[in-house]
Parts: sequence; C-alpha cells; structure tokens
Amino acid sequence: MPRYNMGDFFAVFGTLVLIVAIFVGAYWFTRFLAKRNRFKQVGSSKQIKILEQMAVGPDRMLLVVKTAGKVMMLGVTSQQVTLIKEFEEGEFPESPTQNDDGRPSGFQDVLRNSLRTWGFSGGKGRKKK
Repeated sequence: MPRYNMGDFFAVFGTLVLIVAIFVGAYWFTRFLAKRNRFKQVGSSKQIKILEQMAVGPDRMLLVVKTAGKVMMLGVTSQQVTLIKEFEEGEFPESPTQNDDGRPSGFQDVLRNSLRTWGFSGGKGRKKK
C-alpha cells in the first residue's frame, strides 16, 4: 500500500488551484476584451452603423445598416453582399419601439412586416393570389 505524505497532497492541491486560476483568469480576460472591443470591428467607421443583425444560416446574415442617412437591409454571405431593401425615412426606427403587446420591436418584427408587404405570409411561403 503506497504511503502519501503532506508534501504530495500540497503539490496536487497547488496544481489544481493553479489550473482553476488560469481558467478564471482566461474567462475574466476574454470578458474584458469583449467589453472593450464590443463594437470595434475591422474596417469599422463612424459613417456606417449596424442597427440590427440576424444570422440566418452558416455564413449567412441579414444586416440593417445606416449610412449617409439611408437605412438598408443587406444579405451577407461569405461570397457577396446583396441589397435586399432600402427603407423609407422612418420605416426602420433606430431606437426600439413598442409592439402591441408592450415589448420592444426589433429586427424580426420589421422583417416580418416587410415580408408581409412583399407578399409573403408569416414565413410559410408566398400568399396565394
């Protein structure tokens, strides 16, 4: 039967504490970096503002962007950027508005309303004419 002394116990315990401290430090550091660089992106600009974004699949995203006083919905893939719609003045609010049920409306609500005006119903395909 092997015998363990207190030195072995402290060595194992110290190693465990060191590993946990490294994980906690890495977690804290990544949170710090995320807060510090929250909206800083490569090629970011004060003239272009991303109002909303929504991932719709792998490497596919819908963005609502404001630039030069215009608000546009863009479809973005790894290969291209496509203009889907240019909103009229006031059609896409920059600040959250309230829905009928009192919760803030956002990108999904505006997208749903736009799809209805384009002839789509609730995401289940085209309306029958």
